[in-house]
Amino acid sequence: MHARVWGEAGIGKTRLVLEATRADDLAPLVVYCDSASEFRDSDLMNDLLREDNHFSVVLVIDECDTDSRSYIWNKFKHFGPRIKLVSIYGEYDPTSGDIAYFEAPSIDKDQIVDILGTYEIPKDQAGRWSELCGGSPRVAHVIGSNLKTNPEDLLKPLDTVNVWERYIQGGDPPHSEAVRQRRLVLRCMSLFKRFGYGKPLVSEAQAVSKLVEQADPAITWARFQEIIATLRRRKILQGETTLYVTPKALHIRLWLDWWENYGESFDFEKFQNQLPPQLLEWFLEMFQYASGSPASAKVVAELLGSQGPFRDDEFLRARVGARFFLTLSRADPKAALGYLKATMGTWSKEKLLEFTDGRREVVWALENIAVWKDLFHDAALLLLA
Repeated sequence: MHARVWGEAGIGKTRLVLEATRADDLAPLVVYCDSASEFRDSDLMNDLLREDNHFSVVLVIDECDTDSRSYIWNKFKHFGPRIKLVSIYGEYDPTSGDIAYFEAPSIDKDQIVDILGTYEIPKDQAGRWSELCGGSPRVAHVIGSNLKTNPEDLLKPLDTVNVWERYIQGGDPPHSEAVRQRRLVLRCMSLFKRFGYGKPLVSEAQAVSKLVEQADPAITWARFQEIIATLRRRKILQGETTLYVTPKALHIRLWLDWWENYGESFDFEKFQNQLPPQLLEWFLEMFQYASGSPASAKVVAELLGSQGPFRDDEFLRARVGARFFLTLSRADPKAALGYLKATMGTWSKEKLLEFTDGRREVVWALENIAVWKDLFHDAALLLLA
Protein backbone atom coordinates (compact mmCIF):
# COMPACT_ATOMS: atom_id res chain seq x y z
CA MET A 1 0.00 0.00 0.00
CA HIS A 2 1.38 3.42 -1.03
CA ALA A 3 -0.31 6.71 -0.09
CA ARG A 4 1.03 9.88 -1.73
CA VAL A 5 0.26 13.15 0.09
CA TRP A 6 0.83 16.37 -1.86
CA GLY A 7 0.19 20.08 -1.49
CA GLU A 8 1.90 23.45 -1.69
CA ALA A 9 4.79 24.37 0.61
CA GLY A 10 3.77 25.35 4.13
CA ILE A 11 0.27 23.90 3.87
CA GLY A 12 0.90 21.37 6.65
CA LYS A 13 1.44 18.09 4.76
CA THR A 14 3.93 16.66 7.25
CA ARG A 15 1.85 17.67 10.25
CA LEU A 16 -1.23 16.10 8.66
CA VAL A 17 0.51 12.76 8.10
CA LEU A 18 2.15 12.66 11.53
CA GLU A 19 -1.14 13.46 13.27
CA ALA A 20 -2.92 10.78 11.23
CA THR A 21 -0.33 8.15 12.21
CA ARG A 22 -0.27 9.13 15.88
CA ALA A 23 -3.09 6.69 16.74
CA ASP A 24 -2.16 4.17 19.41
CA ASP A 25 -2.38 1.17 17.08
CA LEU A 26 -0.19 2.84 14.40
CA ALA A 27 2.39 4.88 16.31
CA PRO A 28 4.70 1.93 17.25
CA LEU A 29 4.97 0.99 13.55
CA VAL A 30 5.79 4.44 12.15
CA VAL A 31 9.27 5.23 10.81
CA TYR A 32 9.64 8.85 9.68
CA CYS A 33 12.43 10.02 7.35
CA ASP A 34 12.65 13.74 6.56
CA SER A 35 14.47 13.25 3.23
CA ALA A 36 14.08 10.68 0.47
CA SER A 37 17.70 11.19 -0.58
CA GLU A 38 18.90 10.17 2.89
CA PHE A 39 16.66 7.11 2.98
CA ARG A 40 17.62 5.72 -0.44
CA ASP A 41 20.31 3.06 -0.10
CA SER A 42 20.57 3.72 3.66
CA ASP A 43 21.19 0.95 6.19
CA LEU A 44 17.53 1.22 7.21
CA MET A 45 16.33 0.66 3.65
CA ASN A 46 18.70 -2.25 3.18
CA ASP A 47 17.52 -3.85 6.44
CA LEU A 48 13.86 -3.52 5.46
CA LEU A 49 14.61 -5.15 2.08
CA ARG A 50 16.20 -8.25 3.61
CA GLU A 51 14.18 -11.40 2.91
CA ASP A 52 14.64 -12.68 6.48
CA ASN A 53 13.27 -9.42 7.93
CA HIS A 54 9.62 -9.69 8.93
CA PHE A 55 9.18 -6.24 10.48
CA SER A 56 5.92 -4.46 9.77
CA VAL A 57 6.34 -0.72 9.29
CA VAL A 58 4.47 2.37 8.23
CA LEU A 59 7.25 4.15 6.34
CA VAL A 60 6.76 7.93 6.04
CA ILE A 61 9.15 9.58 3.55
CA ASP A 62 9.14 13.40 3.42
CA GLU A 63 10.43 15.54 0.49
CA CYS A 64 10.04 12.51 -1.77
CA ASP A 65 10.37 13.65 -5.39
CA THR A 66 9.09 11.75 -8.41
CA ASP A 67 12.29 9.78 -9.07
CA SER A 68 12.68 8.80 -5.42
CA ARG A 69 9.03 7.80 -5.21
CA SER A 70 9.41 5.45 -8.19
CA TYR A 71 12.69 4.01 -6.94
CA ILE A 72 11.55 3.34 -3.36
CA TRP A 73 8.11 2.00 -4.26
CA ASN A 74 9.54 -0.32 -6.92
CA LYS A 75 11.72 -1.82 -4.18
CA PHE A 76 8.89 -2.32 -1.68
CA LYS A 77 5.67 -2.88 -3.64
CA HIS A 78 6.06 -6.68 -3.75
CA PHE A 79 6.63 -7.07 -0.01
CA GLY A 80 2.94 -7.41 0.77
CA PRO A 81 1.08 -5.72 3.61
CA ARG A 82 3.99 -5.60 6.06
CA ILE A 83 5.43 -2.46 4.33
CA LYS A 84 3.09 0.49 4.04
CA LEU A 85 4.57 3.60 2.39
CA VAL A 86 3.42 7.20 2.82
CA SER A 87 5.37 9.64 0.64
CA ILE A 88 5.07 13.43 0.84
CA TYR A 89 5.78 15.91 -1.95
CA GLY A 90 4.97 19.46 -3.01
CA GLU A 91 3.23 18.74 -6.29
CA TYR A 92 0.88 16.28 -7.95
CA ASP A 93 2.81 13.77 -10.08
CA PRO A 94 0.33 11.09 -11.15
CA THR A 95 1.47 7.68 -12.35
CA SER A 96 -0.18 4.42 -13.29
CA GLY A 97 -0.34 1.78 -10.60
CA ASP A 98 -1.78 1.29 -7.16
CA ILE A 99 -0.82 4.59 -5.53
CA ALA A 100 -3.53 6.53 -3.67
CA TYR A 101 -3.17 10.32 -3.93
CA PHE A 102 -4.34 12.74 -1.24
CA GLU A 103 -4.18 16.54 -1.49
CA ALA A 104 -3.46 18.34 1.77
CA PRO A 105 -6.16 21.04 2.06
CA SER A 106 -5.59 24.70 2.89
CA ILE A 107 -6.82 25.76 6.30
CA ASP A 108 -9.62 28.31 6.55
CA LYS A 109 -9.51 31.91 7.75
CA ASP A 110 -10.72 31.08 11.27
CA GLN A 111 -7.86 28.60 11.74
CA ILE A 112 -5.35 31.18 10.48
CA VAL A 113 -6.78 33.69 12.98
CA ASP A 114 -6.37 31.09 15.75
CA ILE A 115 -2.69 30.59 14.83
CA LEU A 116 -2.06 34.34 14.83
CA GLY A 117 -3.83 34.50 18.19
CA THR A 118 -1.14 32.27 19.73
CA TYR A 119 1.23 35.22 19.15
CA GLU A 120 -1.05 37.52 21.17
CA ILE A 121 -2.45 39.23 18.07
CA PRO A 122 -5.96 40.63 18.79
CA LYS A 123 -8.66 38.84 16.81
CA ASP A 124 -9.72 41.90 14.79
CA GLN A 125 -6.12 42.54 13.69
CA ALA A 126 -5.52 38.83 13.04
CA GLY A 127 -8.44 38.81 10.62
CA ARG A 128 -6.83 41.61 8.64
CA TRP A 129 -3.45 39.89 8.45
CA SER A 130 -4.91 36.48 7.58
CA GLU A 131 -5.29 37.51 3.92
CA LEU A 132 -1.51 37.47 3.53
CA CYS A 133 -1.29 33.82 4.60
CA GLY A 134 -3.18 32.19 1.73
CA GLY A 135 -4.41 29.31 3.89
CA SER A 136 -0.85 28.30 4.87
CA PRO A 137 -0.20 27.59 8.56
CA ARG A 138 3.56 28.01 8.06
CA VAL A 139 3.10 31.51 6.62
CA ALA A 140 0.71 32.31 9.49
CA HIS A 141 3.49 31.44 11.96
CA VAL A 142 5.94 33.70 10.07
CA ILE A 143 3.50 36.64 10.11
CA GLY A 144 2.48 36.02 13.74
CA SER A 145 6.04 35.74 15.03
CA ASN A 146 7.14 38.90 13.22
CA LEU A 147 4.08 40.89 14.33
CA LYS A 148 5.09 40.08 17.89
CA THR A 149 8.88 40.39 17.80
CA ASN A 150 9.88 41.97 14.48
CA PRO A 151 7.09 44.32 13.29
CA GLU A 152 9.42 46.36 11.07
CA ASP A 153 9.80 43.34 8.73
CA LEU A 154 6.74 41.09 8.72
CA LEU A 155 8.19 38.87 6.00
CA LYS A 156 11.51 38.05 7.68
CA PRO A 157 12.04 34.26 7.66
CA LEU A 158 11.96 32.48 11.00
CA ASP A 159 15.24 31.18 12.42
CA THR A 160 13.98 27.61 12.17
CA VAL A 161 13.05 27.58 8.46
CA ASN A 162 13.12 29.95 5.50
CA VAL A 163 9.56 29.43 4.34
CA TRP A 164 10.03 31.55 1.19
CA GLU A 165 12.93 29.42 -0.02
CA ARG A 166 10.90 26.28 0.67
CA TYR A 167 8.23 27.53 -1.73
CA ILE A 168 10.84 28.17 -4.42
CA GLN A 169 12.92 25.03 -3.95
CA GLY A 170 10.19 22.44 -3.59
CA GLY A 171 12.00 19.12 -3.54
CA ASP A 172 14.96 20.27 -5.64
CA PRO A 173 18.51 20.82 -4.32
CA PRO A 174 18.78 24.43 -3.01
CA HIS A 175 21.71 25.39 -5.26
CA SER A 176 20.51 23.65 -8.42
CA GLU A 177 20.10 25.45 -11.74
CA ALA A 178 16.38 24.65 -11.74
CA VAL A 179 15.89 26.49 -8.44
CA ARG A 180 17.97 29.48 -9.58
CA GLN A 181 15.91 29.83 -12.77
CA ARG A 182 12.63 29.36 -10.88
CA ARG A 183 13.61 32.09 -8.41
CA LEU A 184 14.38 34.55 -11.23
CA VAL A 185 11.09 33.81 -13.01
CA LEU A 186 9.09 34.24 -9.80
CA ARG A 187 10.80 37.55 -9.00
CA CYS A 188 9.98 38.94 -12.45
CA MET A 189 6.37 37.71 -12.24
CA SER A 190 6.01 39.33 -8.83
CA LEU A 191 6.40 42.80 -10.36
CA PHE A 192 2.81 42.46 -11.54
CA LYS A 193 -0.36 41.94 -9.56
CA ARG A 194 -1.23 39.30 -12.15
CA PHE A 195 -0.50 38.64 -15.84
CA GLY A 196 -2.33 37.11 -18.79
CA TYR A 197 -1.35 33.61 -19.87
CA GLY A 198 -4.29 32.23 -21.86
CA LYS A 199 -4.44 32.63 -25.64
CA PRO A 200 -6.24 35.98 -25.70
CA LEU A 201 -3.68 37.48 -23.29
CA VAL A 202 -0.51 35.57 -24.15
CA SER A 203 1.30 38.80 -25.10
CA GLU A 204 1.46 39.67 -21.38
CA ALA A 205 3.17 36.39 -20.52
CA GLN A 206 5.56 36.90 -23.44
CA ALA A 207 6.43 40.37 -22.11
CA VAL A 208 7.24 38.87 -18.69
CA SER A 209 9.27 36.15 -20.43
CA LYS A 210 11.33 38.82 -22.24
CA LEU A 211 12.14 40.50 -18.92
CA VAL A 212 13.36 37.15 -17.62
CA GLU A 213 15.37 36.46 -20.78
CA GLN A 214 17.10 39.83 -20.50
CA ALA A 215 18.41 38.71 -17.10
CA ASP A 216 19.19 35.15 -18.21
CA PRO A 217 19.25 34.34 -21.96
CA ALA A 218 19.12 30.62 -21.13
CA ILE A 219 15.48 31.01 -20.06
CA THR A 220 13.84 31.06 -23.46
CA TRP A 221 10.07 31.25 -24.05
CA ALA A 222 9.94 27.44 -24.12
CA ARG A 223 11.83 27.14 -20.83
CA PHE A 224 9.67 29.89 -19.33
CA GLN A 225 6.54 27.86 -20.13
CA GLU A 226 8.06 24.76 -18.51
CA ILE A 227 8.69 26.72 -15.30
CA ILE A 228 5.14 28.11 -15.43
CA ALA A 229 3.77 24.56 -15.70
CA THR A 230 5.77 23.47 -12.63
CA LEU A 231 4.59 26.45 -10.57
CA ARG A 232 0.98 25.83 -11.55
CA ARG A 233 1.19 22.15 -10.55
CA ARG A 234 2.54 23.23 -7.18
CA LYS A 235 -0.23 25.88 -6.90
CA ILE A 236 2.24 28.71 -6.39
CA LEU A 237 0.70 30.16 -9.56
CA GLN A 238 -3.08 30.08 -9.71
CA GLY A 239 -5.72 31.27 -12.15
CA GLU A 240 -6.91 30.36 -15.64
CA THR A 241 -6.45 33.01 -18.36
CA THR A 242 -4.62 35.26 -15.88
CA LEU A 243 -2.15 33.96 -13.30
CA TYR A 244 -1.09 35.29 -9.90
CA VAL A 245 1.39 34.29 -7.19
CA THR A 246 0.03 32.83 -3.96
CA PRO A 247 0.12 33.20 -1.00
CA LYS A 248 0.10 36.99 -1.05
CA ALA A 249 2.94 37.15 1.51
CA LEU A 250 5.18 35.19 -0.88
CA HIS A 251 4.22 37.55 -3.72
CA ILE A 252 5.22 40.59 -1.66
CA ARG A 253 8.47 38.93 -0.51
CA LEU A 254 9.42 38.18 -4.14
CA TRP A 255 8.48 41.75 -5.16
CA LEU A 256 10.83 43.13 -2.53
CA ASP A 257 13.56 40.67 -3.61
CA TRP A 258 13.36 41.98 -7.18
CA TRP A 259 13.80 45.57 -6.10
CA GLU A 260 16.65 44.69 -3.73
CA ASN A 261 18.50 42.84 -6.51
CA TYR A 262 17.68 44.87 -9.63
CA GLY A 263 16.16 48.15 -8.48
CA GLU A 264 19.29 50.32 -8.75
CA SER A 265 19.39 50.07 -12.55
CA PHE A 266 15.63 50.41 -13.03
CA ASP A 267 14.61 52.73 -15.88
CA PHE A 268 10.85 53.19 -15.76
CA GLU A 269 10.49 54.83 -19.18
CA LYS A 270 12.37 52.01 -20.90
CA PHE A 271 10.58 49.44 -18.77
CA GLN A 272 7.04 50.63 -19.49
CA ASN A 273 7.67 50.68 -23.24
CA GLN A 274 8.11 46.88 -23.13
CA LEU A 275 4.71 46.23 -21.55
CA PRO A 276 1.18 45.83 -22.94
CA PRO A 277 -1.17 48.46 -21.44
CA GLN A 278 -2.95 46.14 -18.98
CA LEU A 279 0.33 44.67 -17.75
CA LEU A 280 1.58 48.20 -17.04
CA GLU A 281 -1.56 48.80 -14.96
CA TRP A 282 -0.87 45.62 -12.96
CA PHE A 283 2.72 46.74 -12.45
CA LEU A 284 1.54 50.07 -11.01
CA GLU A 285 -1.12 48.39 -8.85
CA MET A 286 1.52 46.19 -7.25
CA PHE A 287 2.91 49.15 -5.30
CA GLN A 288 -0.39 49.63 -3.53
CA TYR A 289 -0.74 45.85 -3.14
CA ALA A 290 2.64 45.70 -1.41
CA SER A 291 2.11 48.74 0.79
CA GLY A 292 1.31 46.54 3.81
CA SER A 293 5.00 45.69 4.13
CA PRO A 294 7.12 48.37 5.84
CA ALA A 295 10.09 47.25 3.74
CA SER A 296 8.33 48.59 0.63
CA ALA A 297 8.91 52.12 1.95
CA LYS A 298 12.59 51.72 1.07
CA VAL A 299 11.69 50.90 -2.54
CA VAL A 300 9.37 53.90 -2.84
CA ALA A 301 11.96 56.23 -1.30
CA GLU A 302 14.56 55.07 -3.83
CA LEU A 303 12.15 55.56 -6.75
CA LEU A 304 11.40 59.10 -5.54
CA GLY A 305 15.07 59.79 -4.75
CA SER A 306 17.86 61.48 -6.67
CA GLN A 307 18.70 58.33 -8.66
CA GLY A 308 15.12 57.29 -9.45
CA PRO A 309 12.90 58.09 -12.45
CA PHE A 310 11.59 61.22 -10.65
CA ARG A 311 15.09 62.72 -10.31
CA ASP A 312 13.88 65.75 -12.27
CA ASP A 313 10.37 67.16 -12.42
CA GLU A 314 9.96 66.46 -16.14
CA PHE A 315 8.87 62.90 -15.42
CA LEU A 316 6.17 64.17 -13.07
CA ARG A 317 4.89 66.37 -15.91
CA ALA A 318 4.39 63.34 -18.17
CA ARG A 319 1.04 61.54 -17.88
CA VAL A 320 2.56 58.09 -17.30
CA GLY A 321 4.97 59.50 -14.72
CA ALA A 322 2.14 61.23 -12.88
CA ARG A 323 0.13 57.98 -12.80
CA PHE A 324 3.15 56.19 -11.41
CA PHE A 325 3.54 58.90 -8.78
CA LEU A 326 -0.12 58.55 -7.77
CA THR A 327 0.44 54.83 -7.12
CA LEU A 328 3.61 55.52 -5.12
CA SER A 329 1.78 58.11 -3.01
CA ARG A 330 -0.65 55.41 -1.87
CA ALA A 331 2.20 53.09 -0.92
CA ASP A 332 4.15 55.73 1.05
CA PRO A 333 2.29 59.05 1.46
CA LYS A 334 5.00 60.58 3.64
CA ALA A 335 7.77 60.02 1.08
CA ALA A 336 5.50 61.23 -1.73
CA LEU A 337 4.72 64.44 0.18
CA GLY A 338 8.41 65.03 0.82
CA TYR A 339 9.09 64.73 -2.91
CA LEU A 340 6.31 67.19 -3.82
CA LYS A 341 7.53 69.73 -1.25
CA ALA A 342 11.02 69.57 -2.74
CA THR A 343 9.76 69.96 -6.33
CA MET A 344 6.42 71.63 -7.03
CA GLY A 345 6.52 73.21 -3.58
CA THR A 346 9.29 75.45 -4.92
CA TRP A 347 7.63 76.29 -8.27
CA SER A 348 6.56 79.80 -9.14
CA LYS A 349 2.93 80.63 -9.88
CA GLU A 350 3.76 80.77 -13.58
CA LYS A 351 5.26 77.29 -13.52
CA LEU A 352 2.29 75.91 -11.58
CA LEU A 353 -0.07 77.35 -14.21
CA GLU A 354 1.96 75.61 -16.93
CA PHE A 355 1.57 72.26 -15.13
CA THR A 356 -1.09 70.50 -17.27
CA ASP A 357 -0.21 66.90 -18.10
CA GLY A 358 -0.17 64.99 -14.83
CA ARG A 359 -1.84 67.78 -12.86
CA ARG A 360 -4.97 65.76 -12.07
CA GLU A 361 -2.97 62.78 -10.74
CA VAL A 362 -0.93 65.02 -8.43
CA VAL A 363 -4.14 66.61 -7.08
CA TRP A 364 -5.56 63.15 -6.40
CA ALA A 365 -2.31 62.15 -4.69
CA LEU A 366 -2.45 65.21 -2.43
CA GLU A 367 -6.07 64.48 -1.57
CA ASN A 368 -5.06 60.97 -0.49
CA ILE A 369 -2.09 62.29 1.49
CA ALA A 370 -4.16 64.95 3.26
CA VAL A 371 -6.28 62.34 5.07
CA TRP A 372 -3.26 61.56 7.31
CA LYS A 373 -3.34 63.83 10.36
CA ASP A 374 0.41 64.48 10.55
CA LEU A 375 0.59 65.18 6.79
CA PHE A 376 -2.55 67.30 6.43
CA HIS A 377 -1.01 70.76 6.88
CA ASP A 378 1.70 70.46 4.21
CA ALA A 379 -0.58 68.59 1.80
CA ALA A 380 -3.28 71.24 2.17
CA LEU A 381 -0.77 74.03 1.46
CA LEU A 382 0.31 72.32 -1.76
CA LEU A 383 -3.32 71.79 -2.78
CA LEU A 384 -4.01 75.44 -2.14
CA ALA A 385 -1.07 76.43 -4.33
